[in-house]
Amino acid sequence: MKKKLLIALLAISAALCCAFGLAACSETITSGNDDHDNCQHTYGMYFSDNNATCQQDGTKTACCNKCGSLNTVPDVGTKLEHTFSNYFYDNNASCTQAGTKTAQCTWCYNATDTIADEQHPMRSHTFTDYKSDNNATCDENGTKTAVCDTCKTATDTVEEEGTARHSYVSGACSVCHASHLIYELAGTEYAVKGIADDCTAKEIVIPATENGLPVFSILEYAFKNNTTVTKVTMPDSVRVIGYESFSGCSNLESVIFGEGLDGIRYQAFANCTSLQSLTFPDAMTSIGSEACVDCTSLKTVSFGKRLSSLPYNCFDGCTALESVNISEENVSYSNVGGIVYQGRNVFINIVYVPHAISGLVSIADGYTIINGTSFQNRTKITGIYIPRSVLKIGAYSFNGCSSLTGLYYEGSEEEWNNIQKVNDWSSGAPEFAVFFDAGVD
Repeated sequence: MKKKLLIALLAISAALCCAFGLAACSETITSGNDDHDNCQHTYGMYFSDNNATCQQDGTKTACCNKCGSLNTVPDVGTKLEHTFSNYFYDNNASCTQAGTKTAQCTWCYNATDTIADEQHPMRSHTFTDYKSDNNATCDENGTKTAVCDTCKTATDTVEEEGTARHSYVSGACSVCHASHLIYELAGTEYAVKGIADDCTAKEIVIPATENGLPVFSILEYAFKNNTTVTKVTMPDSVRVIGYESFSGCSNLESVIFGEGLDGIRYQAFANCTSLQSLTFPDAMTSIGSEACVDCTSLKTVSFGKRLSSLPYNCFDGCTALESVNISEENVSYSNVGGIVYQGRNVFINIVYVPHAISGLVSIADGYTIINGTSFQNRTKITGIYIPRSVLKIGAYSFNGCSSLTGLYYEGSEEEWNNIQKVNDWSSGAPEFAVFFDAGVD
């Protein structure tokens, strides 16, 4: 609107100038000089042509007061400022710079203006591929470092958890010489309390002394559920193995006991499914309840002369156990025909019938009572020889004996009928025959 107004004013001014000029020039013409070029122009006020742009100054024009001719000259200083309004994001925010936005001049469309884009600040570095710095020590975790996925320059270093570990060789760290075993002081002796979490040794040799004092015991839970250890060797100084101390050591294949071992507690070797044999020393007097329960690979066990306490459920679930050997010098227990009895010469109880015993088995002469648990679930027994000395057969005595086909009784049918038989004495077993006046082959 202003521009149109200026143009209109300019036109009016030019017309007035021309009018005045013609009047002035008529005098010149009257005198015979009608050439405008010879006129000594006198220009009045210059008015802007309103043609300035953002690339160059505009012009301004004035009218000769005498002849009305126009004069246009540069209107210095009228060059316009660029105008920027519609900014667009440059899609360039990164982890090294904030984003920007750019606009074109609304007049010339050539000039541009780039400014910070508050809506797109500088991004955070991203780190994914961490690599170990291989600087862990025996006692402190090492670090791991990653390079920024985007800028490939920035780095991030964090703790590499679980990398602090000793390098155990022959029971001690080859770097700091720390023991792989954890001890607890009990008076003037040490007990093995556990094993270092980072110990990967498969064979453990327990020393006879620690800091100059004897190692006398393996405490409860010391090695429980350790799946790395395959062999343990104990010194003569160890007298006691605590309850559940090796329970769940599923890869433990061999245990060598010292000659000083006196007792093994409840479930000390329970669920050691890779153990195949155990030989206890003469000094051992007792083994705890369920001490070797569910050792499914255990085939042979041997006890020495001083054993005085052997629970009937010590080997429950040991389905591969074929023989439990008792020293001939032991007065508390004996093995007769593969069956373990309490007593020697005079048999008090059947303590254990190995699960893997097979074929025809014989109850020792002089034994009197077949209780309800002695032969249960012995699936490989096909026949049982029963001497005249048996006076009583308990309930479910042959329960689970799935292969049993016959009982071979030494005495007559009348004597057999005189044996006290508890109700359900034959329940849980397949049909089997009873043979009388049987002898032992």
